[in-house]
Amino acid sequence: MTPSAKTGRCAGGPRRVGVHGRGQRAFRGLRPPSVLALLAVVAVAACGSGARSAADTVPRVLVSVPPEAYLVRSIAGERVEVHVLLPPDASPHTYEPSMGIARRAADADLYLTVGHPRLTFETSWAQALGRMGHTRIVPLAVDCGARPDDPHVWLSAVCADTMARRAEAALEGLLPPSAAPLLRARLDSTLSAMRLASSAADSILAPFAGRSFLVFHPAWDYFARDHGLRQVAIQAGSREPGPRDLARVVQEVREEGLRVLFIQPGMPRREADRVARQLGVRTEILDPLAENWPALVVDVARALRDAWATP
Repeated sequence: MTPSAKTGRCAGGPRRVGVHGRGQRAFRGLRPPSVLALLAVVAVAACGSGARSAADTVPRVLVSVPPEAYLVRSIAGERVEVHVLLPPDASPHTYEPSMGIARRAADADLYLTVGHPRLTFETSWAQALGRMGHTRIVPLAVDCGARPDDPHVWLSAVCADTMARRAEAALEGLLPPSAAPLLRARLDSTLSAMRLASSAADSILAPFAGRSFLVFHPAWDYFARDHGLRQVAIQAGSREPGPRDLARVVQEVREEGLRVLFIQPGMPRREADRVARQLGVRTEILDPLAENWPALVVDVARALRDAWATP
């Protein structure tokens, strides 16, 4: 078979192939034409293996980051098959999806993007899939007060609420009309769980209103604003800290009495430990890409509380 000129899929129907994997080369250099070429190779390769079976008809939803997967799974359950472009412990600045992920992306029926321009890996894949023509692309974090310089919008309770509602609307367009009442009921349950988690985090953090916490990568500003805190970041964007940055942070660490440097999974520990020694603090891990949004919010609140309360 050959790929359909209209859809980019095989003439006999789409096919599910590939396994989840991760690459090691820098993703920032992978521009949309390169992504498109990769997807075209995947489409041609898939066509030689036969059409999708009649039993394998569950719609496929591609998302950019794990917290989006939580929203889709919570709202749609097993009615869709969810694939995450950026796996756990990967960085959007250094991750290049494997051929397996490219296969799944090329075969997606719906791509729910975060929709922030600073997520350059997402922009590249959305442009490439859009040019292939068969995948519907829906941005979720729209008009929710996102900062233009900070793509971690899912850590904002307001933006997460917006993302859940837009995900549900997109899923209604993907699934049969008979699924709509259940999707809406599950959306209500999802939003309720998220509100309860935010309220629990507020209760945990209330005694520490106005406090600062130290992070390596500036991923937590939305969370900090939600709960009346202040993030002190060593990095500026994805730029590595220089002597002037470290001098600024050293002063804040001393003034605020900070004892913990929060780092993300996948960050080289040697670099983190070196900076921690210079600052006289210990390191702990907080994952802004953890999938379960309510658990993430509460876990972060508890980690911050413990960091301030423990000598």
